[in-house]
Amino acid sequence: MNTVIPRRRSVSENVTEAILQMVRSGELQPGTRLASERDLALLHGVSRPSVRHAIAALTRMGVLETRQGAGTVVAASSENVLKAPLEMLLLMDRPPLEELYEVRELVEVHLAGRAAEHRTDADLDAIRAALTAMRAAAESTAEQIDANVAFHEAVARAAHLPLLERFVV
Repeated sequence: MNTVIPRRRSVSENVTEAILQMVRSGELQPGTRLASERDLALLHGVSRPSVRHAIAALTRMGVLETRQGAGTVVAASSENVLKAPLEMLLLMDRPPLEELYEVRELVEVHLAGRAAEHRTDADLDAIRAALTAMRAAAESTAEQIDANVAFHEAVARAAHLPLLERFVV
């Protein structure tokens, strides 16, 4: 019998979740300045580096932003970010890479089938252009990666399922 032991969240992940909850509940509105690292550390009973890590994670997610002279504030676009629970889950829980690849493969196979059925001529042109770019990509790893991503994005968009498209894009 395989027993999966849930991964414990780090202190910074707990702080990240607490700040997210404050944004979700409306306690922190877009444009609201966050308390200082010191005050947040005291509030949550954690170290300043844990708070700093949480703020960095929320900034990468687009929930917070740093403004010159204003400090860290809740981003105006935070509502859009919070409507994307899949991205939040992936950023917070960090599932094993193998599991992500398996889920992505399942989604991409479905999206490819849908794209074949629902694509428009413009979608097909975008897929062909991305495929041509993949074939023409120089030895540069960055070019190859960019071309590959563009191809997968074009196929996902051609499926016309925006929710599933998020798994790929």
